[in-house]
Amino acid sequence: MIEVLPRFPDFTAIITGQALAEHQSYLRAMEDKIRAAGLSERIVFLGNLPADEIPRWYQNVAIMVACPRYEPFGITPLEAMASGCAVVASRTGAFEYIVEPGQTGALIPTDDAQALADAISVLMQEPDKIALMGQAGRQRVAAEFSIEKEAEGIAQVYRAVLDVKQP
Repeated sequence: MIEVLPRFPDFTAIITGQALAEHQSYLRAMEDKIRAAGLSERIVFLGNLPADEIPRWYQNVAIMVACPRYEPFGITPLEAMASGCAVVASRTGAFEYIVEPGQTGALIPTDDAQALADAISVLMQEPDKIALMGQAGRQRVAAEFSIEKEAEGIAQVYRAVLDVKQP
């Protein structure tokens, strides 16, 4: 965001999540870099949010970024897409199945900060495209990840394991 935000003055980055005690020096180093870049007002750390506040934040951002090195499933892209956000995610776990590149967001290699900056920049250049991706994401979640669809998938697994014939 230090690289990207100076080119896009209408955007602000919101960072959520808890920095554990062993990561406090890393957090301070990031805050120092942000301050040195003059972006303290545009890169905001919210810390750990209560669960009931998370949906409000998704509804107030245009792009959600989830770039862990490893994530077996990860619900954050689904939550963001259900709220109408475009998603930039790393190619890990189920993210590759959840996010449709060019349709609902972008996928980048893990540990590739330049690819992340490039993907975010591409989206920021086209706010209308961000909105269309958000709409497509909302539709994808409703069609592919609804509670009913998930329940039917689980039921299929049980039927297969128990060799139960469907009525």
